[in-house]
Amino acid sequence: MQVDINLLPQKKKKIVRRTRRSSVILVVVALTGVILLAFSAYWTNSEVKKLESERSTLEAKSTEIGNKLSEMAQDSTAFKQEVDRVFSERMETTRVVDDVFQPLAKDALVNISFTNDGRIQVLAQFQRLEDVAAYQQKLAETPGILGVQLLKLTKNEADKEKAAKVKKYTADYDVKYDPTTYSNEGGTP
Repeated sequence: MQVDINLLPQKKKKIVRRTRRSSVILVVVALTGVILLAFSAYWTNSEVKKLESERSTLEAKSTEIGNKLSEMAQDSTAFKQEVDRVFSERMETTRVVDDVFQPLAKDALVNISFTNDGRIQVLAQFQRLEDVAAYQQKLAETPGILGVQLLKLTKNEADKEKAAKVKKYTADYDVKYDPTTYSNEGGTP
């Protein structure tokens, strides 16, 4: 006698178990994938937000630096203009002084002062009245000098012993000059 054993139900049970196990593994893998995908998306979004925040901070700093550079460029331009102005005025002053000194005798100048309106006050000493007039005439003939006015003439009193060494007359002149004439001769107006 042969006994027939039906192994089909056991095979079906095995298949059902495998299918269930496979389904569970598949669900676990799918859930793990979804969790990893969600975490990845969250991490990527947070990194993008950080980068955008850094970008906006850097743009603000860049704008601030650009403004500072622009301000520095303006300050630099203003400084350069001021330096150019000072040098041109200095050049102008030097040439005017040269023109005022040239006709004077040695040791004749006592004092010189400038004003901002194109005038110079000159205090000088002379031996003779003719020298006072000659100096005024030479200054008046100098190009760029607009006018020379003798403000005050004083006769210096001295002992007979010192009379030969001391200048007899002190003259105070007001000299008006044209700043543009002197500026245009090498400086900038």
